[in-house]
Amino acid sequence: MSLCPCGSGRPYEECCETYIEGRETAPTAEALMRSRYAAHTLGKYDYLNETVHPSIRDEADHEDMKKWSEAVEWEGLEIFSTKDGAETDETGEVSFEARYSVNGMPQSLREDAFFRREDGRWYYVDGNVHGQDPYRRETPKVGRNEPCPCGSGKKYKKCHEDFDERIAEMKFDIFRGQVRPPKKIINNEKDIAGVRAAGVINDGALDLMTEMVRPGIDTATLDQAAADYIRERGGIPACLNYEGYPKNVCISINEVVCHGIPSKKTILKEGDIVNIDITTILNGYYADASRMYIVGKASPEAEKLVRVTKECMELGIQAIRPWHFLGDIGAACEAHAHENGYSVVTDLGGHGVGKDFHLEPFVPHVGEKDTGMLLVPGMILTVEPMINEGSYKVVVDKGDGWTVRTKDGKLSAQWENTVLITETGTEVLSS
Repeated sequence: MSLCPCGSGRPYEECCETYIEGRETAPTAEALMRSRYAAHTLGKYDYLNETVHPSIRDEADHEDMKKWSEAVEWEGLEIFSTKDGAETDETGEVSFEARYSVNGMPQSLREDAFFRREDGRWYYVDGNVHGQDPYRRETPKVGRNEPCPCGSGKKYKKCHEDFDERIAEMKFDIFRGQVRPPKKIINNEKDIAGVRAAGVINDGALDLMTEMVRPGIDTATLDQAAADYIRERGGIPACLNYEGYPKNVCISINEVVCHGIPSKKTILKEGDIVNIDITTILNGYYADASRMYIVGKASPEAEKLVRVTKECMELGIQAIRPWHFLGDIGAACEAHAHENGYSVVTDLGGHGVGKDFHLEPFVPHVGEKDTGMLLVPGMILTVEPMINEGSYKVVVDKGDGWTVRTKDGKLSAQWENTVLITETGTEVLSS
């Protein structure tokens, strides 16, 4: 006998199978919750549909749920708390976290799920889905005339009151992985200005690289020049000593996808395609961007890869709209790459940025529209698709622990911008 996927520690045959196969009905809201998770892992989609309350059951939703569930690898369930939901109750609430991965990228679904018992049978009714930090106003409730918790210095009613209420009132589709953004990643005007200023220096360093990249130059010289430029303007190269990284910037050539380490021994040659990734810290704020550089004249195939990769990034940025969802970015990048016969690296992606180098959310460059985290004004993130000529699979150099290469040795390209989500669209803060 195998253990039940629901995490009860009991054999499946003595646990959720009884309910899923229809021999008994789940006696409590928690039992139904556990059996529904088990059904997800086992592909028992009819059971999932049958245990949704008839008033909200919809065949289209059922198909969407099935498609989403089939696309993920389920990794575990944790029940945090229950409220009511006993055999004699009419309603119940179960707070849980379901862990899963998509293309090897770990994710989780946290939900306060609501259940109703009718004619002796429990049904799933609705749920409040949230991110790693539930998007709830701290207690006690902020007064309208008190300073806004965001740190802007404005009164709450003049700052984030309407914003908070809009998010609180939104309905999220758990089957599409839709979640609220944590408050900590929503930036005020001061924070945005800080990232914007760091971006000016970062862009200047990338402009300098444009002037310097040529056949015969070594990558250590480029690294030092970028670092000097940043420091002369009051900034700090963020990559240096970040988790042990030994240089100031990342320089990745041809089949190197990212995190290439500059060296005096690495000499650029005619026809190389080169990604230079620079991150600048200024007064505690980070700006992160990378560009592709063609050394002399490259092959038509290499030039096309560089061009299409930039287009993927631009289309990903164009897909960002406030009050829409993170998956829109990946869907746009992936579609354009595949249309041109390329693959998209899934092991790596973009990220939130601002007061730290890497913040939520992780930004995949593959995905489906209307999935993932809600995008709201004040969020700052990077869009940085890594597009491969061949397979999407990559390997990390075992010697240095940093350099990421295509597994098949074919070319790779990457462009990266730091992007602010505004009330009406986006603003590129570093490119």
